[in-house]
Amino acid sequence: MKHSIVLISIFRESLIGGVAVHSSNLYERLREAGLPVERIDFAFIFQRPTVLSRAWIMFKIGFRLLRLRLAGARVFHFHASNRALVFYLFAPLLKLLGGKVLLSLHSGYGYDRWLEEHPSYDRLNTLFFRWLDRLVFMNPEECARIRRRYPWLGARVVTVNPYLAPPAKRLPPLPPSAADRSRMRVATIGVWEQRYNVEEAVRAALNFHAATGVATTLTILQSTIRCEPDYQRRVLAEISAAREHIEVLVLEDRTDVLEVLAAQDVFIRPSLLDSYGLCVAESLLVGTPAIATDVCRRCSAALLYRKGDDAALLQHLLDVWQRGPGPRHSLLADAEDSFNAYLREYRQLAGEADATLASDVSIT
Repeated sequence: MKHSIVLISIFRESLIGGVAVHSSNLYERLREAGLPVERIDFAFIFQRPTVLSRAWIMFKIGFRLLRLRLAGARVFHFHASNRALVFYLFAPLLKLLGGKVLLSLHSGYGYDRWLEEHPSYDRLNTLFFRWLDRLVFMNPEECARIRRRYPWLGARVVTVNPYLAPPAKRLPPLPPSAADRSRMRVATIGVWEQRYNVEEAVRAALNFHAATGVATTLTILQSTIRCEPDYQRRVLAEISAAREHIEVLVLEDRTDVLEVLAAQDVFIRPSLLDSYGLCVAESLLVGTPAIATDVCRRCSAALLYRKGDDAALLQHLLDVWQRGPGPRHSLLADAEDSFNAYLREYRQLAGEADATLASDVSIT
């Protein structure tokens, strides 16, 4: 059998940061490990102008999934945000044909809370989640809430750490220690939406410069995938005012995220809502200290503070600066890379479905 594992993803490759490339990293890591995997990316469906063109694409996706299952594919892993429409459409058929179905819900907003506001999806889940072999979330609290909501799912609801490192060939070399102590280089990341709260990083860079007099550069990795116009205007005004005191670079829709992070002295992720911490793990991976609000608590090496606590955030920046440059090495714990966790789930499901695949999906 050519492809035993099939990844089905909605995420556009132009979106920067962890979750945006999560399924791509998983696919490439599986290929790097020599495992039989196929990937179906249907993000482009949202760019189609008419209902008929979208329906035609969905038909082709369904036909491809059917062909893969009939050819012997066993494990079908859907990656989705809150509205898992493709999962609703195709999971029952794949399950009836003997496939094993996983659904990873990448919900930075909080899925249980979102269901309270969208009861129609709660009703859909009551029907369609019964076809699931695994429902994957990125934090234990969300898993617990979903188990309470759908108690019949039981142990099928699992937690897998949200970060998945890219394949070795895509990791940038770690830069040598910076000898230049004349400038503090700070980075943050976001989308033009309030919940990304990038203005807190702007204030932090200004506060650091005011407290130390050290020249400061703030690099904002920004995605244009979504936009709240009023919020965008407000943040751009704050950036314009900040440029009177510090250098601010806004880099939109970049794909060289790891390279940009590796060139910084520190990274700030000031998320407003419960989050896997977009780019916190990526920053740690390339040896750049990461400061994040306490809702981004997935990485043990991250320096945490409470949203709005400007004094604590400034103190973290001062501590990073005072420690000075040292030998660069990865700050991310091996256990915080979710690759082995996914392999474990695949192996268990494959063992239930096909002994041959179980032997293919091995963990070292």
